[in-house]
Amino acid sequence: MNPFRRRDPPKYIALSHRWGTCPENMPLRTLRANIADHMQQLPSETMPRSFRDVMTLARKLGVRYIWIDSLCIIQDDPADWQREAAQMASIYSGAYLTVAAACAEDSTVGCLPERMQASVEAYARPLDADADATPGHERDFVDASLLSSRGWILQEMVLSRRVLYVSKERHMYWQCRSLYQSEDGTLDMSLDGGQGDSSQPHDIVEHVSGTHTGLLKMVSFDTPIDSLATWLAWINNYARRSLTNPSDKLPALAGLVNHYQNQTKDEPLVGLWRKHLIPLLSW
Repeated sequence: MNPFRRRDPPKYIALSHRWGTCPENMPLRTLRANIADHMQQLPSETMPRSFRDVMTLARKLGVRYIWIDSLCIIQDDPADWQREAAQMASIYSGAYLTVAAACAEDSTVGCLPERMQASVEAYARPLDADADATPGHERDFVDASLLSSRGWILQEMVLSRRVLYVSKERHMYWQCRSLYQSEDGTLDMSLDGGQGDSSQPHDIVEHVSGTHTGLLKMVSFDTPIDSLATWLAWINNYARRSLTNPSDKLPALAGLVNHYQNQTKDEPLVGLWRKHLIPLLSW
């Protein structure tokens, strides 16, 4: 483990994953009792498979650093946890890439596809540009993944500049501001005519509002109506997700609140926004 100044961070990959509910399968954690040891060297013999998979991916991409919540936050230090939880927006928005372990129940399962003999499935795309030829099971992969039910994961996906959804059983999926694409080519959506800036945060407005299309729609803060629609889409989706600790309800949303506030220069008022106070009170 290496500390670095937040003002000048190196290139790093962030992992988005489920901790699981089985005590013996809980991920490797940094605690006050072992932080000194972790700063020297992480124990390879107890490293969960998903963590090792992400390390393998990082090496192949030439990225030296990885951010994993269970390792980079001192889990039994309330002060450190609160401080780092408040920084989730900058952590995920600053990551070079976020790897989402989409279908792993916990960190022991692993997240990279197990490459067997290559197989090809015939797939025809109609000439009509307006037709939706993407198979439903491909479009709904992100919506149906285990990550989509977890409250903390929403802001991780929304704020990340680039997300690579990985699964042992499925193809990989790439998602950024300008492109949503599957590894096998059955999903290949250009979201802005190829003129997008993948360095900016993105969102799936239809996805987070519950239509289960899995198609990227760029967040818009251009007008007050667009801003309000974006916020309501986030909240609508967040309300359907679960949290292990009910006390995390506000911390797990703090990154989205901070991002919305920075984009709109609005002021939060007990869960509402000053510029939209009347319509939000009238629902």
